[in-house]
Amino acid sequence: LHPEFGITNRWIYVYYTFAKYGKTCETGLVNGPINRLSRFLLPESFIMDRDSEQILLETASLYKNWHQGGQIIFGNDKNIWLTIGDGGTTSLEDSREISWVTDHGKLFGKVIRITDTGGIPEDNPHTGADSVRCHLTGLVDYTKHPEGTKCQEVFVSGFRNPFRMSKDFEADHDRFFVNDVGASSWEETSEITMETAGSNYAWPSREGPCRKHKSEDCGMFEHGHQEPAHWYQHPEGDTGCAMTAGVFVPSGIWPEEYDGNYLFVDYVGWFLFAIKEGNPDVCYDCNPPVSKYTQTLLGKVDKVVGMRF
Repeated sequence: LHPEFGITNRWIYVYYTFAKYGKTCETGLVNGPINRLSRFLLPESFIMDRDSEQILLETASLYKNWHQGGQIIFGNDKNIWLTIGDGGTTSLEDSREISWVTDHGKLFGKVIRITDTGGIPEDNPHTGADSVRCHLTGLVDYTKHPEGTKCQEVFVSGFRNPFRMSKDFEADHDRFFVNDVGASSWEETSEITMETAGSNYAWPSREGPCRKHKSEDCGMFEHGHQEPAHWYQHPEGDTGCAMTAGVFVPSGIWPEEYDGNYLFVDYVGWFLFAIKEGNPDVCYDCNPPVSKYTQTLLGKVDKVVGMRF
């Protein structure tokens, strides 16, 4: 819902998959389905007016039918923040010199930030002469623009499957945690604020605190890469390997020791965890590294994909 829904407007926002180039949903880099962000009017009858659709953004064709992302959140600035997964494009890695998720000329593997009407906020990281709008095709047309031209919608990059993004409603600024579902070794959540604008969160070169698919090749991140806020390793037996739902605990709702905690669920292991900043054992140089958050297992829940208070 628009933050002023029912007050000054009746806009609702939907991110969905659409067979733009025909009735088939067969994936591929050419003429495959796309993901689309639109807004619709929801009258007082609460029956959505499909003819009121205003298309705000579309991705390129989906290479695979996985890693879609798709969390929509309005920030304190009343701009739209949207997570977009890599769409399976990471599997093309070996044939390209640059990943789609780190190429700021493509919307896959990004968190984007646009206005409620689909425009570009003035303080987005890419608004200069070396940037263009990408809302119609999801990428820069390099036959018309120089290599290195950036999409103005992109806020941060370097995500695999940013399945859920959660807003810290008690922060006096826009602060989000993005749960990025890992590959074979690690799960991670990353902090995004205005101060991280333009950052690269390191997928596919990094997974969690280490090199992709590794549990020992860790250490400091390369210059220009942003480390995740917290991570955990896949346990033996594959009992936990998909960090999905997440939510910040508002102060006063639970016992005081949970104020400001971040809750998240592992979809495969059915685990409900809480993390809290201030881990006395924090060690980025250890092997494996230990984050600044203390992680506590609260219990088991069945395949949760969304949480809220």
